[in-house]
Amino acid sequence: AGAFATVVALDFGVDVWATHSGIEFLAELAGVALVSILFGAYGWIIAFVTVWPLFLLTTSLAKALETRSLVYFMTCGTLTGALLSVPILSLPHEASDQRSLFEIIMWVVPSCALYGLSGAWLFWWKVVRHKPAE
Repeated sequence: AGAFATVVALDFGVDVWATHSGIEFLAELAGVALVSILFGAYGWIIAFVTVWPLFLLTTSLAKALETRSLVYFMTCGTLTGALLSVPILSLPHEASDQRSLFEIIMWVVPSCALYGLSGAWLFWWKVVRHKPAE
């Protein structure tokens, strides 16, 4: 969700920087920050609802298979992240966005897969890596 909010802030921020200056710029920047916070909260809720069942499935299956493999967790995280792109792609896009649906998909899906990959690696590093086998 934080990464999503950052992407939104950068996307809006570039437009604001290009079209405004001075006090107008500060007012627009405050608006960008507010939108980023709202999108971040919304993104976190969407991510939580989408990812939580898959996270439980991944950890349950890992326990059943008795695996602590980094490759397993990173593969599951990448696939889960890619699945997270579905609700993000269903969000309405700005009318001024001239990119094709294919271009948007080619940007969003790898980004979400990378978020899932990094989350899986962090989970493996902090929880699974040092945990003694049960």
